[in-house]
Amino acid sequence: MYSRLTPRERLSFSEEAISIAQSDPVLSEAFAEEGFTEARFQTGLAKQQIALELQIGQEVEYGIRLAATGALDALFEKVRNAFIADRGIAKIALQRSPGLFERLNMVGPAERKREFLLQQVRHFYQEVLADQDVVAILSQYSLTPDVLESRRQDVAALVIAMREQQRQFAEAQLATRRRRTAMADLDDWMYKFVFVAKRVFKNDPKQLEKLGIPAK
Repeated sequence: MYSRLTPRERLSFSEEAISIAQSDPVLSEAFAEEGFTEARFQTGLAKQQIALELQIGQEVEYGIRLAATGALDALFEKVRNAFIADRGIAKIALQRSPGLFERLNMVGPAERKREFLLQQVRHFYQEVLADQDVVAILSQYSLTPDVLESRRQDVAALVIAMREQQRQFAEAQLATRRRRTAMADLDDWMYKFVFVAKRVFKNDPKQLEKLGIPAK
């Protein structure tokens, strides 16, 4: 029964069941005879509180990770779409200088993977901005120095966003591992609690009902 609950359900169940077992005279006396003293109940509640705090922390980190990923996806599409459009313009503007095609890496499709696309766009805009003759030609086709600088800044922002997403991913993984460790500690305590309750009150389903434990 307990093992089939979600982490959030196990946290709620454990807090309520332990508190009831503590406060109910019949239950507390029966549990005390099985070694579940007040101090042991407090230990169980402490484990529940630690697990709850880490559960909340893990949910927060996961939410932050999703937000960072969403922002990264949007920026990636912005950079990729601009790169495709700019490269198309450059192919037309520089068609009389075929040697620039290879130098600006304008052969082949725009990559879909972030790391590979980042290499493409970095190379393209760096090479373009480093050649004032190329900049002058592209300026005649709406790719002015201001526009190219804006593109370069978007690429720099993409680099930062990728690093931030990686950092958030690592922190979310760490929060998940900590939550799992705390939940395993609580689960071990609760399995013993439920086992004792079922054994002690196997002929008294009303007491089990108080704890929220099915008689069967």
